[in-house]
This record gives sequence, structure tokens and C-alpha cells, in this order.
Amino acid sequence: MTHTSHNPEAFSRVLIDRALTESEWDLLNQQQVQFEHHTPTGRADYLLKDDLGRVLCVLEAKREDLDPYDAKEQARGYAENLNAPFVILSNGREHWFWNLQRAEYQDAYRIERLPSQKDLERVRLKNLQPPRELRSEVVSPDYLYRLRPDLKLRGYQINAMEAIADLFDKEGRRKFLLEMATGTGKTLLCAVLIRRFLATRNAERVLFIVDRIELAKQTMEDVSRDAFDYFLDLETGAVKTISVDALEGAKSSLYKGDELIDESSLEAYDMPEWIEDEVELAIRIFSEKQRYVRIPERESQEVYALMKK
Repeated sequence: MTHTSHNPEAFSRVLIDRALTESEWDLLNQQQVQFEHHTPTGRADYLLKDDLGRVLCVLEAKREDLDPYDAKEQARGYAENLNAPFVILSNGREHWFWNLQRAEYQDAYRIERLPSQKDLERVRLKNLQPPRELRSEVVSPDYLYRLRPDLKLRGYQINAMEAIADLFDKEGRRKFLLEMATGTGKTLLCAVLIRRFLATRNAERVLFIVDRIELAKQTMEDVSRDAFDYFLDLETGAVKTISVDALEGAKSSLYKGDELIDESSLEAYDMPEWIEDEVELAIRIFSEKQRYVRIPERESQEVYALMKK
């Protein structure tokens, strides 16, 4: 403690070490984290590595009373020498993340916590398949037909979607406000907007906030069945949630017509780690039909209770 009180950067490193540990980095494993690596342009404070020991990220540490963002170009020099795709700037309390492979499109931005190794590997994979423009995902009145044949989008809903896409794609806008009267299909428009962002890889997760529990229940009923399905696991009594896209992908891979093919053929595909669990569940649902029972769409909690009983 006496050392860190006279060395503000050392205290920052204590905070950074703690934040790295909370994000599941092993500070004692040099295959994951390396300290104070010298490069032709200076000394990199931390190197964060992938599971093969290759440098994923340069983390530049600054004193707690300094703005870490100011070290952006310094850290970029270290990262370019090490061929690292990412930079993190931190003073222990404030963290900035910079994806150098997309630096032309996006500056460093604030993050609430330090990313884990899996987080960085997922972003690196996303760099290989960068987001498409929102407009490249064409939205027509029948956009949701495959999921809900009974739903059609209205003209003003499509116009709102296109206005958002234009501002997002062409002007880089990231904040939007839509005002719609009761009964004009706000929830449906949100569902389509979310799907468009996910389909074009402009989002991976979506936080949907409402101000009343009843609205949350209504939204879950209206939206979740469009994108997800529910199955009861008869062995454990658990309810499994899985995306419709994963189910359809597994079905097309496992079946030739109505005939189940050898599922071992799927092992040849190199799936990203972040979808492996969902794909494996989809395969089990189709190959173990006696174990998994689909829960009907309406009043699913009541149906689940009856089925479990």
C-alpha cells in the first residue's frame, strides 16, 4: 500500500488487474496476459492474448487522474507493431475500447467493464464478417411471413424503418425517437427493427425497456414467439428457449426430406463458439423427440405447469 500511494499509475494497475480478473483473465498465465512488453515505439503495459497465445489487444494503463483516451495514438503505435486488432485505454476506473480494424468507421468508445478473452475473439470474428448496411436487409409488407404469416407491415411502419436505416447508414446516427399513437403497431415495428439490426450484424444483443410489468408481458408474448420457440425438457423439467433460425438451420442440416441423416456430418462445420450451444440444443431437439416437447404459443406458463404435472 505504501508503494501505490506514491505511485498513482501503480494504483491504477491494481484496479486494472482486478478488472481483468473479474473478466476471467488469468494474470499468472503468460499465454493470456503479458506485462510490459517493449516494442520499437515504446513499452506496452499489457498484452491480452487469444487461446493460441497470439496478441489480441494492447491495454495501455494511465494514472487515475489522467484521461486514458489521450493515450489513443500511443497505444495504436504499439498495437500496429504487434499486429493486434484491438486497443484498450484505462486508468482503472474509466475504460475505452478501440477496434483498430474498424477505426475508419468508429472511434474509441467508453465501456463499462473490460472484455473477456471470448468477448475479444467474438469481435475479431465479427471483423471478418463486418456489419452490412441496414438497407441491405430489404423490409417489405411480408417481412415476417416466414415467422408469422398473419402479420403484415403497414406502409408507415416501413417508411419509419427506412428513415432510420438512411440516417444510420449514411449519417452514422445512433439515437432515434419514434412517436406513435396507441394501436399503430409500436411493438411490431420494434420487433422488425431489432430483427433488421441482428440480421445485418449491427447488433448482437438488444435491451428492451418498458415502464410497466404488464407491458413487458405483452411485449414478450408479441415479440418472443416471432423469433424464439419454447420446449419442455421431460428429463429435467426445464423450459428451453431457442431461436427459430437455429431450429430451422438444424432441421435443414439434419433432415433430407423427412428422413433423419447422420448428425455426425455436422462436426465438419467450424461454428463460432457463441452459437455452438444453441446449435447443439437444436440438434438434440430434433434427434431426441421423446425428450423435448414444444410448448404451445398461448398461456405457455399454464401449459408448462400442466405438462410438468
